[in-house]
Amino acid sequence: MINFNFRIDPVEYEVFDTQHLYLKPNSIFKTKKIICDNYLYPCYFFKKEELYYISTSVYSLCFHIDKLSRDYRFQNHQFIQTTYRTIFKEIKRCRPKRRISSNEITEKKDMIDTSSSAIQNYITHIENLFPDYRHLLLMGGKDSQIIALAKKKSKWDILTSEPNCNDNQYFIDKNNINVENYIRLDNSSSNTHFKEEIISMDCFYDSSHLRYVDQLLDYKKKYNKIIIWMGTGADGILNYNKSFIFDDWFDFWQFHVGMSSGIQHSAYKNLLNCPVLSPYQSDTFNKEFFFKYDREKIIEYGDLRPHIAESIYGKNVFFPKNNFTPPELKRSRFKNIDTYISSIQTNITTVKRLYLYDLIYRCFLYCISYVDMRSKKNRGAIGYILFKLRKLLIILIPRLKVRRYTIKEF
Repeated sequence: MINFNFRIDPVEYEVFDTQHLYLKPNSIFKTKKIICDNYLYPCYFFKKEELYYISTSVYSLCFHIDKLSRDYRFQNHQFIQTTYRTIFKEIKRCRPKRRISSNEITEKKDMIDTSSSAIQNYITHIENLFPDYRHLLLMGGKDSQIIALAKKKSKWDILTSEPNCNDNQYFIDKNNINVENYIRLDNSSSNTHFKEEIISMDCFYDSSHLRYVDQLLDYKKKYNKIIIWMGTGADGILNYNKSFIFDDWFDFWQFHVGMSSGIQHSAYKNLLNCPVLSPYQSDTFNKEFFFKYDREKIIEYGDLRPHIAESIYGKNVFFPKNNFTPPELKRSRFKNIDTYISSIQTNITTVKRLYLYDLIYRCFLYCISYVDMRSKKNRGAIGYILFKLRKLLIILIPRLKVRRYTIKEF
């Protein structure tokens, strides 16, 4: 049984940096002040007297609140929830400090050298910090493949799934990468732990995107002391990405990356009780590169990742031609909120909630979201009708104009 009733750390901190939660065992920490400098790693809190109680899990905090009130504005009609609310009014998600790049790093060589150094140094730092731990890299495409090229002294395994197994095997063999075990999966799930997966994500993210839970739990049981690595975010930083169209691109990162990939990090951590990290989101990488580089130069220089790979590895690197995205698991998220609240009512405390109102409001938002999605592109019979209708209505209601990459907080 997966334990979401995290212990309360006895120390009362003056200041606590939220990204450090991801290096500590699953716990609830008490602090007088919260620092949230990292947009990726989620942190949730409630305040009691002069102390903030913080955790990577909303569910874990519910054990320490007498009565909970449903926040109906938090729904799961979209595959990510772009909000700092949570499912309950008493608990909030920490908002990261807004920072924009100084654009002082402009030369291609400086970008390559600075980013590759930050990546390698962080991996070395984590290995030194956890000397007895085994490391597992979740490998998909270039972002995670670069991690495999770094110099290491601990034992590392690689986990990948179809349709990328053969391409990643080619990458390992062609570049003569030393790895303890290469674990191939078929990208399926038994759904044995589906309820726990819903709890681990606190209803922030579509459960069809959380993969490998069965195998990761087995891996944790076998080795106990483990670190999970992911290549989160590199493709949108080191290569041209749709986020580049934003003048103020911090919103894109805090809402799109933090509310999707960030939830994957917190979900795995809540389930496995181990660090779940990305070298592209480390404090060093952010301070020395992300908030200093001129992203507009990427348009001129092109994808920096092959150059960073060779800088880290010290020689030519061969990448596979393909980079497939595994299909989503066949799951519906519509009932996830009900499952989540039911678990709390059964195991923790009462929830003040008007069920019928909650259901009707969620159905309404699902309908709006569906119409919005299908009317954005002229695809299929329904899409054709809605697309044409929307074009006509835009004349009367300009707010209906399609803004495909606009991400707003709700």
